[in-house]
Amino acid sequence: MDGFVTRTKASGRTTPSAMAPAPTQAATAIRTTVTDISALDRDQLIDKCRAKVKDADTAARWLVDKGLVPAEAPSMDALVKALLRAALGPLAHSKDSLTPTMVSLGYYADTVAKATKKGLAGEVASAVSARLEDTVKTLTATLGDTCDTLKAALDARGDELKRASELIEERVGELKNVAASVVAAGECARTCPPTSYVEALESQAPRAFLSPEQERARSKAALQSRQTLLDGVSLLDGQGKRIETRVLKAKIEEAVEIMKRGEQADVPEGLCVSAVNVLRNGGVVVEWRTKQDAEWVRKEQHARLLQAAIGPEVLLKARLFKVVARFVPIECDPATETADIEATNRLPEGCIATARWIRPVEKRRQGQQFAHVQVCFKSPQDANEAIRNRLSIGGKRVFVHRDLPEPFRCAKCLKFQPYHQAKDCPADKQTCGTCCSTAHKTQDCTVTVRSRFKCAVCQEVGHASWDRGCPAYVEEVARLVDRNPDLKNPLFPTDNDTNTATTSSFYRPAFPTPSWTASGSNTEPLGAQRGPLATQWSLQEAIGDEHVWEGLQGSGARPSQKQRKLAFLQERRAAASTEDPPTQPLTDA
Repeated sequence: MDGFVTRTKASGRTTPSAMAPAPTQAATAIRTTVTDISALDRDQLIDKCRAKVKDADTAARWLVDKGLVPAEAPSMDALVKALLRAALGPLAHSKDSLTPTMVSLGYYADTVAKATKKGLAGEVASAVSARLEDTVKTLTATLGDTCDTLKAALDARGDELKRASELIEERVGELKNVAASVVAAGECARTCPPTSYVEALESQAPRAFLSPEQERARSKAALQSRQTLLDGVSLLDGQGKRIETRVLKAKIEEAVEIMKRGEQADVPEGLCVSAVNVLRNGGVVVEWRTKQDAEWVRKEQHARLLQAAIGPEVLLKARLFKVVARFVPIECDPATETADIEATNRLPEGCIATARWIRPVEKRRQGQQFAHVQVCFKSPQDANEAIRNRLSIGGKRVFVHRDLPEPFRCAKCLKFQPYHQAKDCPADKQTCGTCCSTAHKTQDCTVTVRSRFKCAVCQEVGHASWDRGCPAYVEEVARLVDRNPDLKNPLFPTDNDTNTATTSSFYRPAFPTPSWTASGSNTEPLGAQRGPLATQWSLQEAIGDEHVWEGLQGSGARPSQKQRKLAFLQERRAAASTEDPPTQPLTDA
């Protein structure tokens, strides 16, 4: 057969067939080896190779021992030469060495590949490092130039700021000089020069717009915060004459100097008296230089020192801010429960000076369950807080409003005009406030029929002098509000709160004014205006029918307060329309 090798029996050599060319000796050996190896058991061959070549180190030693690679680090050149030597060298003819050699070359090739990858990574890292180093050098140079530019700009701005600061100091100095000259000339006594740059700048800040009426209310509140009241000060000299105001002021200033020389209290350095004012009742209102001085004097330990320095009978009184709590349960005792009222309503401890029932307990009607309480606060802020949030007294949340002052009248003749006290009244006897008689006092009057009441002020029949529906009383209330515009404010004005300086129509009499007081007039009286405290309401609308009173009177049932007021108004209308009183007057229920 063509192309096949045959073996002779005599010599054991292989001879080509007659048609095939004669092969070389090497090719014959390789073919013979391949033929022999392919006949071996594959598993035995693998076990033999593993026994001879276990790892890369063993493979390297094998190759070095066979002379295929040099005893150096593996390289690609050495691998190529080893492959050529293994293919053309004597190892190719040995069936016991060819397979381990090829396995060792495999390990060697793997080692060369790993070394090649490692070297390539190192080269890449070196290249990247060099590139980064160049970039860092470039950025450093750029940042250096930028820093130099910024430094130069900051230096220039610093010079500008320094010049601006010097200019501000110069302007502030000028402002101080101008303010000092104005104060010295008396043109602006309430303006003080700034003591620091901050105060100088803040003084130019815009203020909230206030009307002239609101400005007056704030100024009055600021003035009252610097005042204290002294009772019991002797106003007569050794000859029985009344001392002058400046002498009284010097007397109080001397007492302050005595306090400063003493060691019992640390008296403020600038404590001094600005002015004094003597009231009609003999009290002395002392105005201190600052609000802080007045607060220092009001403290109990300091007040005792001032009282002792002026005289033994002198008593310092703080200004109280009175409010009225309406319809408080009569089961509680407000005079002894001020601490509980403060704690319940989360008010500062000790902010309430006194609390009392407005009407004496003995004058309550049978079955009465509620009454009004007057609460006196020591500060306007606490009083305003009670007005805003109301008060919880005796377990009930009650309405609170300012205790508005009564128009001043003489206690003897009961007249408003002209203004005078009972000790200076020209009348010989005291006038009864119910029937206008001089034969007895008001508390001794026995007249109970309203048609026989007579007012001592307006001399009209049908109402008493103490009736708040009296036209003279309403007119005097209007004068009082004109003199004190802050009475229109439902809150007590303060010097540091813009909201409390807002004024509105607020002052109202405690009881509604009857409509007959406005008859024949185009203007509605003050008491008839609508407001939050005493809204003018129609008793006829409240009851619904003016004949209900007659039905209740005939049935013997006790009428309500509104129904009794309606009957009273009907009686007064009848008395005003006719000269003679009604033939069958209604008695006071």
